[in-house]
Amino acid sequence: MRQVTVTSTSAMSEETYKLICDKIEKKYNEKFIFSRVTDNSIIGGFILNIESKIYDISTKTRLNEIENHILS
Repeated sequence: MRQVTVTSTSAMSEETYKLICDKIEKKYNEKFIFSRVTDNSIIGGFILNIESKIYDISTKTRLNEIENHILS
């Protein structure tokens, strides 16, 4: 069975976590083993690691992208 790690801040509710898990299983049409990691440095949003493929939807990454755009 494939594994997914969901990294989020401690502020993510259990309801939101379950919604993300359900959406992933529906999108791929299969069951996954989910694990949850808390990292408050990402500020908000979340990071998905689906068998080494990273989907970074964190606030920290978005702010870094904006900063890089402004400074370049």
